[in-house]
Amino acid sequence: MATATMEATITPTGSTTVTGRKPRRATIQLAGGDVLSRDVRHQTAAFSRAPKRIRFGGALHPKLRVTQPIPLDIKRSEKLVVVENQELEEFGSGVTLGDALADFGSGLAELFFRLEDDKDRLGPDLQRLRQVIARFVALR
Repeated sequence: MATATMEATITPTGSTTVTGRKPRRATIQLAGGDVLSRDVRHQTAAFSRAPKRIRFGGALHPKLRVTQPIPLDIKRSEKLVVVENQELEEFGSGVTLGDALADFGSGLAELFFRLEDDKDRLGPDLQRLRQVIARFVALR
């Protein structure tokens, strides 16, 4: 039987990306020294056109809530998905759409907290950005 080499990466959202030739059997060395071997079945699904825009209402941070869905533009390349909202001046990227949304959410939460902490020292541009973010995000 021919041996195939593959590299697997588990992303922050739990999806798995595999590169290399498609093996028929996967073998994983476990921490205790045991070996787990499984048959691999490859399946390709036909999808309709992927959306170019979505409305995000996911979790940002335990102390924050989304008060109205945030419109996001989606851009895809062969290896990367990017979501962005130009009005909020924020984006997120990742291997999958889920990863990009998680990155967007954590970046927006960090920006929210920084602007809140420094609200008395912000210039006019950052005050405007803080007001725009406040239309979509609030403390719990």
